[in-house]
Amino acid sequence: MPTHRFPLEQGGSDRLVIKTGNFKFNKADITLDGQSLLAGATSEQIKQGVSVSLPDGSHLAIKLVAGAFRAQASGLEVLRDGKPLPGSIGTPEHAVLTAKSGGQVLYFLAVLNFVAGLVATYSNSDGLFAASNALPLIAMAALLGVLGLFVQRKLSLIALGVSIAILIGDAVVSVASQLDDGTHFNPGFIVARALFVLILIGYFRTIRQYKLSAQTAHA
Repeated sequence: MPTHRFPLEQGGSDRLVIKTGNFKFNKADITLDGQSLLAGATSEQIKQGVSVSLPDGSHLAIKLVAGAFRAQASGLEVLRDGKPLPGSIGTPEHAVLTAKSGGQVLYFLAVLNFVAGLVATYSNSDGLFAASNALPLIAMAALLGVLGLFVQRKLSLIALGVSIAILIGDAVVSVASQLDDGTHFNPGFIVARALFVLILIGYFRTIRQYKLSAQTAHA
């Protein structure tokens, strides 16, 4: 059962707990210090936003915010009297977590490209694993790894945007090459690449939203 924990103040313990039946946020149970505040909230209610009162008289507003790709770059907006709790969407904690996830996706893609490059180095086959693709694949792996580091450590929108552009460009070039050579077209490659691009776009939007909010707050 997915569990989301939030402190009520910066540096405090995780007193607020939101448990959901699954990753679609069905049947959410909300407790504070182990005491139930709301039980069995549906995913539609969480999407529209629910409000509960705390024992001290303050009010919590909880809403599920989805990004470009529903399974990623989404999270809970949890406001206490209009101010986000640490870890809520729009806070530094959430932005850092999003950047960490974005970096991990790029690291994963870097490893895939590196392994493919090694296979191509000792392969006599055509297509993706052709020996001529070995160096480009390994270079792509190194580039994605460096970009992932900048995304994870610096919350770099530039690095994330470049990564998205590289993945799209690589997909276009690969498809064009396959069609030009008359080799078998692999739709699974395009679907997988589109999936990763959508995930990264979701991360981009989430980090960008946080940075814009931070700039507005300091203006």
